This record gives sequence, structure tokens and C-alpha cells, in this order.
Amino acid sequence: MKLLSISLPLLIGFLSTLGLVGGIGLFTYQPWARYLVIVVAALGCLNIPIGTLKGVYTLWVLLQDETVKLFEKK
Repeated sequence: MKLLSISLPLLIGFLSTLGLVGGIGLFTYQPWARYLVIVVAALGCLNIPIGTLKGVYTLWVLLQDETVKLFEKK
């Protein structure tokens, strides 16, 4: 039980940090940030029901052709 009380907050904090770093990268149109946020959104889909809605919407937006073109290096 003690292991769960330590590891669960660490996991949530790690995923939150990844989401924050990915969000900052998205603001600056970094191609790596799109991939990072796709992974975080896919993991967020496991958090039913709100995480699923946010994750599916995020995946839908980031996998559109226009978004891919926006993040391609020129």
C-alpha cells in the first residue's frame, strides 16, 4: 500500500510535467512536441470519462493533415 501511495503521485506528476513541456513546445511549433503530446493524450484516454474526451479531441486535432503541415520543418 505504501508503494502505491508513493508511485501514483510520482506517475501523475511525471505525466503532468510531460504535458506541460509538450504544451510549451506546441506554442513554439516544435515537431517533437506534437509527438510528445500525442503520447500524453493517448495515455490520458485511460482516465475515463474526462481524460478520454480530452485525449480523443487532442489526438483528433494533432493528427489532422493541416496540423502535420504546420509542424513540419521547412
